[in-house]
Amino acid sequence: MQLGLKASIVLSLLFLSGCVIDDATRANYQYEQGETAEGKSVLERLADDGYHDAKLHLARIYSTEMNTDAAAYWYQAASEAYPYAALEYARWQVNIADAEQAAMLYDQLWHRQHTQGNALALLVALYRKHYTMFDSKELVPLIEKLIAEKETSLAIKYSVAVSNVSPLYSKLIQYCDENNFDDDTTFSCLKLKLINAHALNDYEKMKVIRAELLEAYQSQYMSGESINEIANIAKNRRYGVSNIPLYISLAEISGTDDPDVWYDVAKRKIQAPDGEDNDLAKLLEQANQLTEHGHQYPHLILAESYSRGIATTQSYSKAIEHWIKASEIPKAQRLLGETYVSGAMGETHQQLGINWLLSAARNGDAQAYLKLAEVFKEGNGIHPDASAAGVFASLHFELTQSQKSQQMLEELTPHLPMDISDRIEAEKLASYQNIYGVSKEVSP
Repeated sequence: MQLGLKASIVLSLLFLSGCVIDDATRANYQYEQGETAEGKSVLERLADDGYHDAKLHLARIYSTEMNTDAAAYWYQAASEAYPYAALEYARWQVNIADAEQAAMLYDQLWHRQHTQGNALALLVALYRKHYTMFDSKELVPLIEKLIAEKETSLAIKYSVAVSNVSPLYSKLIQYCDENNFDDDTTFSCLKLKLINAHALNDYEKMKVIRAELLEAYQSQYMSGESINEIANIAKNRRYGVSNIPLYISLAEISGTDDPDVWYDVAKRKIQAPDGEDNDLAKLLEQANQLTEHGHQYPHLILAESYSRGIATTQSYSKAIEHWIKASEIPKAQRLLGETYVSGAMGETHQQLGINWLLSAARNGDAQAYLKLAEVFKEGNGIHPDASAAGVFASLHFELTQSQKSQQMLEELTPHLPMDISDRIEAEKLASYQNIYGVSKEVSP
């Protein structure tokens, strides 16, 4: 009889525990659906009663809300029952750490790795985020240990993630060449080969890798997105000095698959049209194709080709047509303004040019402030206005610390009223409201 009573008590406890877990899950769902106060209130009551699921839910909620103190408290509380909670907390810390926090976190993760052996992934992630602070060679013995333990795929993945583990490159590349890996590891192998060629500045190896990537792309074994991910290695400072020609050569494989990457390559080529292998006619053809599909940035390429007469007949009117089609982009607004105030379209468009420059500046294009300062200082087709020039030069200097605007301010100072701070603050307010679409109190 007593045994049956004990069994009943155990079953009751299990049933109640299951109910509590369900309650915690429901409260978390309630929070996710927008009933934040109600959801947290239930979870905190359950957590205070000692239920660990509720503690973990709270830890995740407060980490999402960036409440670092509360997240730390509840992660620590949850780790009493769930050891992985401490690792989850460390992963969150890696994601949010600034430089000062990263230094302390690095030491903690090293200790965890040497005592528990489960922090290498976090060390690699922290290194990637703050690669200028740490020496990646310190990770070589840990990655070598993975190789010794036959965790070669993981060793390759981590070697790609950091910038310089060159003592391991030849061994790992040999593994890549001698073994058949899954797609993810094969992808990492291609990255590793490019990093090695980049480090050695070996153009022959680079050509071989490009040929491999081209074949993989043409056979549809590798997507344009994957090609561009590999191409970005060539300009990623984590791997040393940027090699822009290599980046362009690799990124061009995927053509117009990724309009953002295409534009990044196109603007570099149009700015240096005499570069080797620059097929500008093809570039303009691609730009037209992309604009037909509603992409705006290729209009900037077409506008620049018309304004400078690159691979086509120079025509400011056609350039303006394309800038207007891309006029949601601040750079297009600035280029429209610069063209009109330059007098290229006649002297009757000065005010229109100033309006476009103001729009560009107030939408975040700092260079437009410098052009406005120049226009009002020199009086290009308008009456010179030293005060307006001073306001715009001050804003440009504040945003960029440019020597040009600093020198202009020094020249303008004798001609400025005693205080133009009110006008500067008013322009800041106009810019803020334009960018964010909300009002803001600005102290005079």
